[in-house]
Amino acid sequence: MEVASVLDPFLSVDLIELNHLNFATFIDEIKDNTLVFNALHGGEGENGQIQSLLSQHNIPYTGSESMASMLAMNKHFTKIIAVENGIQTPNWLSVNINNADESKFLSYQSNQFTYPVVVKPNFQGSTLGLSIVKSKDQMEEAINLASIYSDNIIVEKYIKGKELTVGILDDRVLEIVEIIPESGFYDYSSKYTHGATQYICPANIDESISKRIKENALEIHKSVGCRHYSRVDFLLCEKSDAVYMLEINTLPGLCSTSLLPMSAKSCNIDFKYLVKKIIKLALIDAQIIK
Repeated sequence: MEVASVLDPFLSVDLIELNHLNFATFIDEIKDNTLVFNALHGGEGENGQIQSLLSQHNIPYTGSESMASMLAMNKHFTKIIAVENGIQTPNWLSVNINNADESKFLSYQSNQFTYPVVVKPNFQGSTLGLSIVKSKDQMEEAINLASIYSDNIIVEKYIKGKELTVGILDDRVLEIVEIIPESGFYDYSSKYTHGATQYICPANIDESISKRIKENALEIHKSVGCRHYSRVDFLLCEKSDAVYMLEINTLPGLCSTSLLPMSAKSCNIDFKYLVKKIIKLALIDAQIIK
């Protein structure tokens, strides 16, 4: 784990691999007077469950607390919070497929949106289960794919434009990263295949748009209740220059080449300092240091 590799050698670091076999007992592996650096990404590590367990046992940890983590992992809730705070987000519908009549659901979607639309799981990251649906006859397959990952499905208006993301560290908005996938679609393969995506940081956008994105990013970060750090994803519409918030990540990837460290690097914050800063913020929140 790259986080551990940049810590001072005098610190005692234990790595705990979390899986379904030890999910209920991993707390017992944590020694007294320990700060947990939560380097998990997605799933139980990011949806508030781990955070709740740690809080119940009075174990300090990095990253957002359980409520903010739960809200951010729920794309539907995040979008509601965005709208309530004047932050534009693509129009959407949230449906629990267990409670929906599939034939009526498919017809209902076609009446509400002009294709293409985006279909994705409500609770998931890394674009797993996401499809761009270009016609009604593709909808059923997209819903089936999304339902592998979540019973709650988001159907969202498709916005063509630049994909952008920006990191936040201690309520400081970092530089915006422009994401240019070679395939034209920033899917799981584009994210994790070397050379499949080009990144530009700072993003090549007008200063006025950059300012708007940064203001929206900090607003949603605070409104959801995030702490320490996060990363917010946006789309910049190519037709109108409208900015749309897509989602906020409370535990974005923390490899040296991940998007948050990339965003920080353009602000002269190297990976080692970033990790140490996150630890310091957690120690301050736990009142271990001032």
